[in-house]
Amino acid sequence: MSTPALADLRVFEAHPESRFSIGGVLTRVSPFPSFQVLSHSLLTSASDSLRGSGDDDRFSPETLRALGLPRQ
Repeated sequence: MSTPALADLRVFEAHPESRFSIGGVLTRVSPFPSFQVLSHSLLTSASDSLRGSGDDDRFSPETLRALGLPRQ
């Protein structure tokens, strides 16, 4: 059985009142409410390319889990 194409999509929101932050930086604040629809497989490969850079050290354990990290 094949996986539906929409199952690979992830949605990220941005909003003027968003308090989502990474390392104290508000990363989802924007002048207007908006959202991005991205391919999970593309996000995974981009995330994998940053492994070992120390970038994920700024993410809380809760945020890492929400993003599906760490991966095996």
